[in-house]
Amino acid sequence: MSVWDIFNKGLEIAANVLQYQAGWDAAMAGKSLDKTRYDSEPSYKLGYDNGLFAREQRNIE
Repeated sequence: MSVWDIFNKGLEIAANVLQYQAGWDAAMAGKSLDKTRYDSEPSYKLGYDNGLFAREQRNIE
């Protein structure tokens, strides 16, 4: 293996790590958006008994 092979392999690994990190950050951002107080409060307490949000809430539970 030449120096360039090692260098290119390093670049490839770095690109994969950055790609993974970007995907992880996006996933965590989505997760933190989901984790609002609506997850911890039952839908009837918030007055969302009917409508789309309550149906989504029941699907989650």
